[in-house]
Amino acid sequence: MSVPPKKLQLRDSLRVTRDEFFARSGAEACRNIRASFLHWADANDFAQRVFAYAPLAGEPDLSEIWRSRRFALALPRIQAARAMDFFAYQHGDTLIPNKFNIPEPAARTVMTPSNMDVMLIPALGFTIDGYRIGYGGGFYDRYLAGLTTRPRIIIVSFDALLVPDSREFVETHDIQADWILTESGIVPRSDQRL
Repeated sequence: MSVPPKKLQLRDSLRVTRDEFFARSGAEACRNIRASFLHWADANDFAQRVFAYAPLAGEPDLSEIWRSRRFALALPRIQAARAMDFFAYQHGDTLIPNKFNIPEPAARTVMTPSNMDVMLIPALGFTIDGYRIGYGGGFYDRYLAGLTTRPRIIIVSFDALLVPDSREFVETHDIQADWILTESGIVPRSDQRL
């Protein structure tokens, strides 16, 4: 599948914006994101079993929350044939960098969506209507497309990475998230707001 040149340019632009933002304000933004997620989880008692992620440089880092062991966690691991599964994880478990240098759990216990309440997905960019601009591998979209029951999906990103015109970059295979979590708080996607 060919990626439209405008989407490639958008990804490049978002990487630059993210890196500049993170260097300037990343630590404070991550603290605010963690606080917002904890507040939201306290208000939604269903949010105790979480598909999380190990952050890449410049991505929102929620790992400080996982130290408390308050949540049952699973982290993604890339499998053969461009597929992804989630494996049980507790803070301190071994993580091994994959071919993209993304830390993955060494655990063998696969967690299924029926075991989990919420999926946190990092985003290079996002739209107010809940679409995520990722890195182009399609792992999350393929994983989610194969599910009959989905956990609640939360995009995790920074306000500076909001893409104002979603229709130009959203493709038919893109999966819409339920919530958007940034340093400003957590909100439902635009079409679910009252």
